[in-house]
Amino acid sequence: MAGTKINDYGVGDVDLTSLMETVDDQRTGFHAVSLTNYGNTTVPAIAAGSKIEVNGALFEFGSDETITGSPSNGTVYIKTVPSVSSITAEFTNTPPTWDDEKQGWYESATNNRYLNFIMTKSGSNYIGKEYFSDRYADIIGAGNGKTVIMQAIKTSTQVIADAVNTKITWDSEQIDTHSAFSSNTFTCPKPGYYQINSHIAYRETTVATTRACFIFIYKNGSPVSENAFSVYITTSSSTRMGPSISHILDLDYGDTIEIYAYGNGNEREVLKGLFSVVRIT
Repeated sequence: MAGTKINDYGVGDVDLTSLMETVDDQRTGFHAVSLTNYGNTTVPAIAAGSKIEVNGALFEFGSDETITGSPSNGTVYIKTVPSVSSITAEFTNTPPTWDDEKQGWYESATNNRYLNFIMTKSGSNYIGKEYFSDRYADIIGAGNGKTVIMQAIKTSTQVIADAVNTKITWDSEQIDTHSAFSSNTFTCPKPGYYQINSHIAYRETTVATTRACFIFIYKNGSPVSENAFSVYITTSSSTRMGPSISHILDLDYGDTIEIYAYGNGNEREVLKGLFSVVRIT
């Protein structure tokens, strides 16, 4: 179905009031805002030239606008705070409420309009910056955001502590669709069910005995799944094991996933490995 023309004003028309009312009505909910640092994990700012209608007034940012506030780790939003002739922006962890009359996301019981962006804060990093039409769709059930996929590999040898669960370090990312992997940790950018997989190549030297290497999935700093690979060694030798693990977990914004290993032989080394995370629903 084709759109329709809103008005038909010509040069010399004197009905200025009607023109202004039409323009005011049609700009309700106007949102032409972009962020700096959108494609990385650095703290964003509102980009110069952005425009937004807030509670009946139209504002423009003539230069990059610093967003103030110190939000907690987890889901982060950006709200605008208008005054008579100017407007500022603040980070917040409080989700917005949709206002049909104002045609925008607003802070409850105020005139502070939210920008149509959402992201996750993890330490000093702001990850998974997305427009509401991508990520917020999952909250309201539309689910039209792109699939979250992360895969990292280990190519260098890591010596792990004796009889202590040790966090595995990963040398390079092969896939990271939502910039969710940093410091050997995956931080959930979208709620949902995730398939988590990992395997490692482990080596140790020991005397004749039964030996085992354990691999763990940690969620928010605690183990939630484990698997072991054990062998009986008949003579003193260098022994290799290849434990693997797979688990489906229900994750929320900001939940962290890490891989740990455990061994208690001599010269405990993790030689190679792979760590992958895929959001399945």
